[in-house]
Amino acid sequence: MAGDTTTIYDSINQPILKTIYDDLRQNNRYALELKNIGASADRLLQDAARANELPQVRHLLLSQASYLEVASIRSDTERRNRTLRIQLREGHHQEIPMTSHHMEPLSYPLLFTNGEHGWGANISKHVKIYQYLASRILCPDRLYNGEMMRIANSHGDLVPCSRFQAAARLMSYYAVDMVSRAVDQRMDWQRGNQATMFGGTTNYEAYQREVDEYNDRRRDRAGLEQLPAEHTQPVFLSSTVHGSPRHLRDLSVKGLSLVSEMGIQTLFITMTTNINWPEIQEMLLPGQTAFDRPDVVVRVFHARLEKLLQNLKEGKYFGRHLVDYILRCIEYQERGKSIISYAYLFFINDHF
Repeated sequence: MAGDTTTIYDSINQPILKTIYDDLRQNNRYALELKNIGASADRLLQDAARANELPQVRHLLLSQASYLEVASIRSDTERRNRTLRIQLREGHHQEIPMTSHHMEPLSYPLLFTNGEHGWGANISKHVKIYQYLASRILCPDRLYNGEMMRIANSHGDLVPCSRFQAAARLMSYYAVDMVSRAVDQRMDWQRGNQATMFGGTTNYEAYQREVDEYNDRRRDRAGLEQLPAEHTQPVFLSSTVHGSPRHLRDLSVKGLSLVSEMGIQTLFITMTTNINWPEIQEMLLPGQTAFDRPDVVVRVFHARLEKLLQNLKEGKYFGRHLVDYILRCIEYQERGKSIISYAYLFFINDHF
């Protein structure tokens, strides 16, 4: 382990690390606030030392200002709602909900170097989380002089980019975390509006009685006095939740209805992403591969897919025969170590 640690440490560019550290200390609002708190505590201790009251003041700081004893920041998934837990050395902790605008600058200081607020419940009515995420990642940053940030790609051409795209691997982790926040928010709504989805309180109460009877039978079969809390309250997911059982059943019913009405498909076509597409390669920065830039790969894949569908609908292939209907499915496949390719499958019914 010592050899591995030394190798990783030696690969770090120390001047760049020092620059990041200095920038955070000078410009990050959270770092400045903690710095001011520490400076105030130091002045208090100095005054207490001159007045021979140092032990009493030190005890007061340790008992009242526990925020000076932050040990770690980690994600807490023990509850239904994910929270950002700030753990204190003395055993206490404070939690910040994932819908707070403080979550992003605290979790990703390298992406929010000034400590600017991120997305939160305070702006959720006006800015949806996916709109916010797209603007954060795709909109080029502005430099201190107001010019758009541009970085030379592998061909030497200057391409506009954001700090998220420059730190591509961190951006990928950030994007997954933000999508998880969006899913959590939607699940919270589903959990809190069960009566509305059942068409009123009366229907929901009848459903609850059936659930209680079912849980009683499970408890008796297991020989337990009480079932674990996470197994006693199932949540009804509507068909609008992508990937839910009802959503998949609706898609299956629609597909079978098309086949029953218009006949079976005559063609099965697969479209797979090619990481060497020129639209992808020209957007890669030095040291990056296509697997580091899902923001580029997905957009290029979607654009080519839409063009293919347009050509099919306009009859540009297969002797200019028009398409009766199309069933399509997008899959994400893992190949090799941490390599994800994007494949698209669709069916065409075409009367030749």
